[in-house]
Amino acid sequence: MDLTQNRGFEDWGRVLGDEVMAVALIDRTVHHFHVVNDRSPSCRMRDHQNLLRSGPDRHRRNDGS
Repeated sequence: MDLTQNRGFEDWGRVLGDEVMAVALIDRTVHHFHVVNDRSPSCRMRDHQNLLRSGPDRHRRNDGS
C-alpha cells in the first residue's frame, strides 16, 4: 500500500487542529512503513515552470490559431 502526502509531519498538528492526535496518527501510520522524502519539484510544478520559461506561444496549434 502507498500513502502519499504533500505536507511534512511537522504540519499535521496544525492541519488536524490537535498536536496530540497528530502525533498518535503519525505513530500508527508509519509504524510499518518506509518513509521516503522526495523534495524534488512535482511533475506539475516542473511543467508549469517550463511553460513560464517557453513563453505564451508554446500552446499555439500548428494551424496558426
